[in-house]
Amino acid sequence: MSALAKASGALKSVDYEVFGRVQGVCFRMYTEEEARKLGVVGWVKNTSQGTVMGQVQGPEDKVNAIQYFKQHLVSLPFAQGTGLLIR
Repeated sequence: MSALAKASGALKSVDYEVFGRVQGVCFRMYTEEEARKLGVVGWVKNTSQGTVMGQVQGPEDKVNAIQYFKQHLVSLPFAQGTGLLIR
């Protein structure tokens, strides 16, 4: 691990894709809002296949927190998510 990574804490980057009824239910908006609160960066977009995909980057603990948030969001009845793939 580099000196910079040690000084600032471990950094993490995660790509993800969410499956199920996740378009038209504000999934992207809630994800962006939570990312701002946690202080992580990245992107999120709807795909032509009806999924939502994105990337999140930041301190490992914050990225883990938003992953947990997305897993919770996918399980809500209004979203009807069927899966969350994290790469």
